[in-house]
Amino acid sequence: MAPDPSMQELVEMAGMPADLVSGLTTILYGAVLVIVILVQALLARYHFGAKARIEAFRQETPRWIVELLAGPDPSRS
Repeated sequence: MAPDPSMQELVEMAGMPADLVSGLTTILYGAVLVIVILVQALLARYHFGAKARIEAFRQETPRWIVELLAGPDPSRS
């Protein structure tokens, strides 16, 4: 299998052996994968918790404020 020309260019620019560049690239992509999974999990956790906070807000807030925040009712036009 012929080496990728962009990989050869990267090796020449970095001045490092191809195996090291390949290993660092793998580590970089692995780190990005872990960060993305972590961020998605934390966002899902936040949004599931937000449902309870929104319901508590709606129960504790006077009805006219909830209606004002919801915006105009299109059926009343």
